[in-house]
Amino acid sequence: MEFRIRCCAALLSFLGSYATLSGQVPNLRKLNLVLVTIDTLRADRLGCYGYSRIETPNLDQLAKQGVLFENAVTHTPLTAPSHASLFTGLYPTVH
Repeated sequence: MEFRIRCCAALLSFLGSYATLSGQVPNLRKLNLVLVTIDTLRADRLGCYGYSRIETPNLDQLAKQGVLFENAVTHTPLTAPSHASLFTGLYPTVH
């Protein structure tokens, strides 16, 4: 995963350098990204993951129309360092 993040960072850096050096901005397709993070919410307590004792219609609809990850892990079960790792690509011990 860290390798993939570094590759994306290198690509973005290259594109920024290209735009600066050539005076042109490459024609890139704009992508939409929605990142939903909720503190202390377990996947096994959401309808989109099969839990039927609570209704989560908005998250269920978002999962149906978007991407639903069924195998995700975290470096730490704590919100702040987990978010820091998510946004920087670094391990919690680094920040």
